[in-house]
Amino acid sequence: MPADPWEQCAAVVSRVESRLRSPVDFDIFRSTAIDLTTSIAPISATAIRCGANGDGTETLADAGDHGVGESDLRRSEWLSGESQLSIEIWFAAGDPLSPSELQSIEETAEALCGLLVSALARIRLGEMQREFRAIGETTSHLFGHGESGERLHRI
Repeated sequence: MPADPWEQCAAVVSRVESRLRSPVDFDIFRSTAIDLTTSIAPISATAIRCGANGDGTETLADAGDHGVGESDLRRSEWLSGESQLSIEIWFAAGDPLSPSELQSIEETAEALCGLLVSALARIRLGEMQREFRAIGETTSHLFGHGESGERLHRI
């Protein structure tokens, strides 16, 4: 593992970008949280959350032991006018972070928020497409079994 915090952070972002090149599912959030926690030395825990107005109501991924305290760093990105995706990071106890380490982690969290927002949008779009297909199949089934000219109004 590289000792330079900028290299550690760049490697994590690069791995997430690589994962986004193929079909994505909710595992991308878990693997990203684990990657942040295990690859960047000062980070002891990570949580990725999605919620209305940034309140983090749904935890998409959690890695490490963050205890009960508030996170040391939080970055958020808007998904829509009402909800945000946020990355919360807890630092390991011990030596304080250098300004360079803190800046590299802050910038990485911001970049990852942007990437993960696009991942969540792709996942939600796929879910909507499946739902629309199911509605289309149901409609075809309902209207396909009546006599021609007969309109069926049932769900």
